[in-house]
Amino acid sequence: MSRDGRRAPTAGFYNAADEDRYGRTDLPEEVQALRRLLARHGIGAEELVVDLGCGKGPLRGLGPRYLGLDLSHYALSRFRGAQWSVQADAQEVPVRSGAAAVVVSTATLEHLPAPERCLAEIDRILRPGGLAYLAPAWFCRPWAGRGVAVKPYAALPLRDRITKALLPILDHTVIRALWIIPVRMLREIRLRLRRGPLPLAYRPLEANLSEYLCADSDASAAIDPHAVIAYFLSRGYDVPSAPSLRDRVLCGYAPVVVRKGTRTRP
Repeated sequence: MSRDGRRAPTAGFYNAADEDRYGRTDLPEEVQALRRLLARHGIGAEELVVDLGCGKGPLRGLGPRYLGLDLSHYALSRFRGAQWSVQADAQEVPVRSGAAAVVVSTATLEHLPAPERCLAEIDRILRPGGLAYLAPAWFCRPWAGRGVAVKPYAALPLRDRITKALLPILDHTVIRALWIIPVRMLREIRLRLRRGPLPLAYRPLEANLSEYLCADSDASAAIDPHAVIAYFLSRGYDVPSAPSLRDRVLCGYAPVVVRKGTRTRP
């Protein structure tokens, strides 16, 4: 169990010998793009890079001081390269405070029962001026764990059959924007009026940890990237990926990049 009482991911599910669960072994184009991003922000190749949810280590080429962390022993057994990898929970990172120049995390936050704890750990381990690159699957759908999108109608109960029939409407960009944008505007107002740090707003999901049905069927949280942006802005960070109000309110599924200020809020 996690500290807040919710079920933590089972070791069995994340150690199954199923290659689809752990991503690719190599991502050379992504590594090059990230290296250019770090160079633009003046972060040297010799600085510590912590990869939360590293899987099989496709980003290990980010530098000689790359450290990959993953809950899955099986995924780490497929890790290639000379860089360090450690089995650990992204909600309790075994790195000392202020030690990391970079934190990267792809396809991980949405699988954590308490993603706010992971963000707090990122804030703790980043040094002033450090950069975080966060690319989870945003807005995981609450019906993914039940396999509504992939199961045939005959295999679904009535409620899920109705949901499946409505998916073209529920997933339409305009329909979703009708409620997402007002929520974001209200959050921006809170951000301007409140002096202290904002908590992370997200929707807990019932993760399917008994079978892997499809992408994000094991997701534990539906997270709006704007909520992550607001979380870090309220703690004195800059957001290079969305520097203006318009960018923040209209942000889509792209990664969120934040940079820790030299004087962050308590």
